[in-house]
Order: sequence, then structure tokens, then C-alpha cells
Amino acid sequence: MQTEVWGVTMEEYIKKLLEQVRFREAHQGIHDELKSHIEDQIEANISGGMDEEAAEKRAVEDMGDPVATGIELDRVHRPQIAWGVIIAAVLVGVIGIMIHTYIANDRLLTDILSEPFYTSGDRYFIIYTILGIGAMLFMYLVDYTTVAKYSKVIATVSVAGYLITYYGSGMLYRIVAAKYEISGMESYEHVKQLNVLGDFLNSLVAFSFSMMFLLIPLYAGILYKYRGQSYGGLIKAILWIFVPRLIPFVSVRYYNMRAFIVVGSMLVQLTYAIKKGWIKVRKIPSIISIWLAYVLYLVYFIRTEVGGFMRSDRGEIKTIMNSMKIFGAGKIYTWGGTASMRSRGCVSSPAGSYVLTYISAAWGLVIGLAVVMIVAALIVFGFVSMAKSKNQLGQIMGCGCMMWIAVNAIANIVVGFGIVPEFYASFFPFISNNNIVISYVFLGVLISVYKYKDAYPQHVDIKARSNKEKRLQSLKDN
Repeated sequence: MQTEVWGVTMEEYIKKLLEQVRFREAHQGIHDELKSHIEDQIEANISGGMDEEAAEKRAVEDMGDPVATGIELDRVHRPQIAWGVIIAAVLVGVIGIMIHTYIANDRLLTDILSEPFYTSGDRYFIIYTILGIGAMLFMYLVDYTTVAKYSKVIATVSVAGYLITYYGSGMLYRIVAAKYEISGMESYEHVKQLNVLGDFLNSLVAFSFSMMFLLIPLYAGILYKYRGQSYGGLIKAILWIFVPRLIPFVSVRYYNMRAFIVVGSMLVQLTYAIKKGWIKVRKIPSIISIWLAYVLYLVYFIRTEVGGFMRSDRGEIKTIMNSMKIFGAGKIYTWGGTASMRSRGCVSSPAGSYVLTYISAAWGLVIGLAVVMIVAALIVFGFVSMAKSKNQLGQIMGCGCMMWIAVNAIANIVVGFGIVPEFYASFFPFISNNNIVISYVFLGVLISVYKYKDAYPQHVDIKARSNKEKRLQSLKDN
């Protein structure tokens, strides 16, 4: 049907309209939606007694001026910035810097406890926070659908990079150490060189380890590639979940709970994919089965392996908690109340696992709870922003990232306030002195999703195409 309306045919009308929409990635979705709407109106007009040609003419006329309509759609589909999340992230970063600056200059820690780390802890925290915010803004510039397009490649490279650094660093250190030993070189300079090499290799392994957390957003893209498959796709999706557990995620079992949190976040994404029909299987039995297997294995792991590594300082934390005040520093009284000491000086790992305990002991429970509420508000803000996306790929990618942040925050809260013993090396996102950059990277993924919340339709094409296929697709669109 080639009816002339506004001086153009129906397809030319849509093309003229799309010329007003600057975000080209939204063109296909708008095209399909407009065409579907016009076809539905044509059917309605025919049902009302019009012939086919008149029905099409009226349907296109009802769409209005293509230029005016296109300008309006350009306004709707324009990429947006999640200013609320960005401002909140920077605010949390400033709060974290203030806290760690205080810890680094706390004479009770540096003098009495003689902790050398705290003399430079604030500097490192500032550096990592700035790097994290920079990484967050970089991720905002990266289209998350592009990340999803190459998700399998990036995930494979990340896993291979971790394995190479994990095994290769130890092998390299042993070779260098053996060289010094064989040659009889045991001077102070050689020991110092070995220490420098060891520190560098440890930092390299730590960096490659943090890259493994990227499996969470990458898993969304991997799942999207299995869309339309049945139980074969489900099996492949589950095999990807096993990756964090099959490789030596870390050498110490005490830290392996972090792998379980990664697996749990990926399972949330898989559940979403099954529920939305990406993978064509029986929904309820499949979801129940995978979560039951996860819970049973987690319980077994905690009872048989983590249990022996649980720290027995719950009583100590309880004592510190009982000494806390609503406002101000808490004190622990000894010798029948005749002597006292400031309770913050009894907090182990005040910049890491027990940062919330330290904050509450130093300034009062209200301040500690305020820090928790600020980070919690950022997490809730993140979930709300993610839910506003029309695109299912963006929703599942953002959901996985926010789940990782939220679960780690909750786990650290229950440990930091003495509700349960420390069952793994926990951290409070954006405030503790570890996993700072990766936490901001995940926020960056979220604001990238929000950026295109109205630009992308419910589904997008993330298939990697050759240049020839791209040219053919361009000719087809034009």
C-alpha cells in the first residue's frame, strides 16, 4: 500500500519522522511501534466500513505532522542522565573520605595499636574513590548493549586473566626467589627486591580478582544471547554460574563467601530471565530447583568449611556495642568501673569489615545508622532507577549489579553490629576500604541503563555482525 499523505507514502512518512530523532539506536524500535500502531488503526478503519486504501490514508493522517511528531519523540527518546544517583554517589564518596581521614589520624590507632596502615589509609581511600567515580562516569559513556554484545568474550578474557595472574604470579615469584637462593644472594637489597615483587604480584592478583565481579553484568548479556532457547539454554546458563565456584576464586576459604554472593546475584538474573520467558522452560519448577540447589549447597558450605573460619570475636563486638552511646564516643569500663578505655580502640579492622562498628563507637549510634541509611538510600535509588528502564536487558543487568551491592551491605551490617559472627571478609560498599572501584563501576552500569531508559524498546539486537551484514541492514533500513 503506497498511499500519499502529507505528500509522502506511509514508509516515507515514518522515515521523515525518524529524521527528527537524533538517537539512531532508537529508530528500529520507533519504526516497529509506529508501523504496528498504523496497521492496527487500518484494521479498525476497515472494520468500520472503509475500503483498504481509504483506511490506510485515514490511519496515516491520524498520526499528524511527521516533523512535529518526530520532534516530540526525539525529546522522549533522548538519552538521559541519572543525576540523582551521580550526586548521591559523590556525596557518599565524600563521606567515606571524611571517615577514613579521621581513622588515618586517630592517635588511638596509630600510637596505641601501632597500625602502620592507617598512616596512609586515607590517601589510598581517596585515590580509589576518585578512580571509582571516574570509572562510574566512564561506564555512563559506554552503551550497556555494547557490553552485552561482547559479554562472552569479555567474560572469557576476565576468567583467563585471573587464572594466568593467580598461577603465573606465584610461579614467577618462586623462580626469582630460587634464583637468589641458588646464587647465594641473600643481601638486604635482594630481600627488599623480593618484597617489592611480591607486593606488585599481590596487587596484580587483587586487580584480576576484582575483574571477576564483572561476571555479574556480563552474565546479563550472556543470558540475552540464550533468549528463545529451551533447556539447552538453561544448562549453558547454569554452567556460567558455576564459573566463580569452579575456579580458585581466592585461595582462602574464608573469603569464598564472596563467590557465593556473586553466584546469588547471577541466580537472581537467571530467575528474571526464566520469568520473562527468555529461556523457554517450565518456570516454577525450574526456578524452585535452581534456588533449592543453591541454598542446600550454601548451607553445606557454611557448616563444613566456613564454620571453622568464623571469627570468635562476636562477644567482643557485643561488648563494644553495649558501650556505645546514642551520640558521642563510647567507653568500655574495666576493673569494676574504676578504669575505662575508648571503645573505638577495641575495634579490629576499623577501616574494613568493622567500619560501621568504628563509626558508631567513635561518634554514636545515630551517626552509624545515618551512614547506613545514606548508603541504603543510594541502593534504593539505584533499584528505582533500574526499574524505570523499558529494556529488559538493561533491567536484568542493573538488577544484578544492585543485588551485589545490597547483599554485601546487608551482610556487613549484621556482622558490624554483632548480630552474627564474621563469616566472611565482608565490606560496606563505598565506605569500607576494599572493593571501592568495582562498587562505583556497578553504579556506572546502572546509570548507563538509566541513560537509555526511554531510548531502547523492550528488546534490542545485540548480535555481533560483520561489516557486510551491517551494510545490508543499513540498506534495508533506508
